Amino acid sequence: SNITLVPTASNFTPPACENPSFKEDPCKYLIDHCRKSDAAYFHYFRFFFCSLFPKWFRLVVLLLWLGCLFFLLGQAASIYFVPALSIIAAKLKMSPEVAGVTILALGNGSPDVSAVFVAVTSGNIGLAMGSLFGAGIFVTTCVVSGIAFAVPAVELSGLNFLKDIGFYTVGVSMIIGVCFSGKARVWEAAIITCYYLAYAGITVAVHYHR
Repeated sequence: SNITLVPTASNFTPPACENPSFKEDPCKYLIDHCRKSDAAYFHYFRFFFCSLFPKWFRLVVLLLWLGCLFFLLGQAASIYFVPALSIIAAKLKMSPEVAGVTILALGNGSPDVSAVFVAVTSGNIGLAMGSLFGAGIFVTTCVVSGIAFAVPAVELSGLNFLKDIGFYTVGVSMIIGVCFSGKARVWEAAIITCYYLAYAGITVAVHYHR
């Protein structure tokens, strides 16, 4: 019922394929130790370390492809996800604020659930924690600043913004406490889940009591 967050000799097995950057011959190491996953269509490490193209060219190609993936993800969200969310919110007679902390939050978090589950079950706790906190920092910095640049005249409700930031800060503090304890216990997971439900409930209550 507990998940150990600190790797020990008894529960942690180093991955067979490690970072090839620190190997004497990265390309040979990739060929000998790193197999392409059956679910992957392209081996990016082999392209970067084994390709005959100049290193700057390989880096530019991967950066352009990364930008293309971000663009396709944004297009898919704007064409399919956001309109579907708007229709669901309208059918349920939900305001944009309430829909944002419920349906939109669940939609954004569902890919993280599967990714973190795979990382934890494979013993890669660092990847699981890094992906969660990395995504949170990216959203609260790059996404918010990008919106500010794109729509300079956007206005925020001061009290609601402070409420959201306060709940987010306390939630992160709770996760930090769990990480310092070294284990994620069932009762701690239940408390954190109830904390999110309380946040969503308070947001709904504040909205409909204005």
